Amino acid sequence: MGGFLKVQRNRFNHHLFVNEKFCRGYAWDWLVAQATWKNITVDVSGKSIHLKRGQLCHSIRFIATKWNWSKSAVDRFLTRLRNETMIETAAGTGCLIITICNYDKYQGSTAKTGQKADQLPGQERDRSGTKKKKEKKFEEDIAAILAECCSLQVASDFIEFRQELNAPLTQHAAKIIVAKLAGHPNPDEVLNLSIQNGWKGIFPENVKPKLHIVGETEQFGAFGRIPIRG
Repeated sequence: MGGFLKVQRNRFNHHLFVNEKFCRGYAWDWLVAQATWKNITVDVSGKSIHLKRGQLCHSIRFIATKWNWSKSAVDRFLTRLRNETMIETAAGTGCLIITICNYDKYQGSTAKTGQKADQLPGQERDRSGTKKKKEKKFEEDIAAILAECCSLQVASDFIEFRQELNAPLTQHAAKIIVAKLAGHPNPDEVLNLSIQNGWKGIFPENVKPKLHIVGETEQFGAFGRIPIRG
């Protein structure tokens, strides 16, 4: 029978088992349960010990007390686990650092990938690759819509900016933006202004037409030329 089941770490402290001598299977289960699920730093005899995901740090005496074994029995069992490539050990400051080999396999999933139990790594990579391709195609479609009124670079920048806000653009939202910027003299500046100020929306009214000097007259956007005075 394959698969996994969830169990509590503190089950080893239950009064029905706490004084019982561990069998080898229960001892192995205890090691896996004691291993940290993330990188941490622990204090041992006044010194810092850095533990990686899947590692634990205890003295042989402490383990022997928990298992209700002799210290020599613990040593023999750990040696057997090393020979079976189930663990690796290294001497720490006043403790033994034990690394559970294939810790992510025993735990059923990894924090980074979310890979399901009994799922082949290649399957997860394939699905992840397909998802990324779909997301890229979706972004390219939105960029193409925005590019109807602005430069493609600014369109890409605004799409990335919205993603950072956890408010990704939809195609419908992109079309609304294009409609708002229709006829605006500088749509790139409107989008860049929103990026600079952290605005989720756009405000075309905040970007005024630029003032141009033409010969002896001033040209103010779509409002025609205004003679220079004095």
